[in-house]
Amino acid sequence: MLSTIYKKTIIVAMNTGKDNQTISWQLMELMFQSKHRINHLAEKYELTTMQSAALRMLSQDDPKAMRALSDYFMCDASTITGLVDRLEARKLITRSNHPTDRRVKLLALTNTGVAIKESILHETLRIEDERLANILTDDERNVFRELLTKLLNEEKVHE
Repeated sequence: MLSTIYKKTIIVAMNTGKDNQTISWQLMELMFQSKHRINHLAEKYELTTMQSAALRMLSQDDPKAMRALSDYFMCDASTITGLVDRLEARKLITRSNHPTDRRVKLLALTNTGVAIKESILHETLRIEDERLANILTDDERNVFRELLTKLLNEEKVHE
């Protein structure tokens, strides 16, 4: 999946100094590695990484304001409008008016969007399990997930 040159680049980048030993830096390196795998998977569905992340955030039953996407991605509204336009053109999401605030646009997944989101999720889990099974025991994977969840939940409390 990842080219040999890319894998060597990651190894070199990760081993270039003491500052790379901080948890924050290691998490960032892990995130970049994961992003490349997710990007490869998103391309199978002719999506960008950001589009697949938007699908992951949205649901069919609980519409989210477009603003929630721009806050999550830390980008301006025009960037999200373009992303939403492309997802809507592919009939993966719907855009509707908020019932009480006409300035707010709500986003929800279509049946096709749900199907693609679920496919990407299942493939991501399969790829992660295959990769991590070669590195961590079942118990270590469970502890790792629990720790990541704990850290992520703690960050949300302080936002």
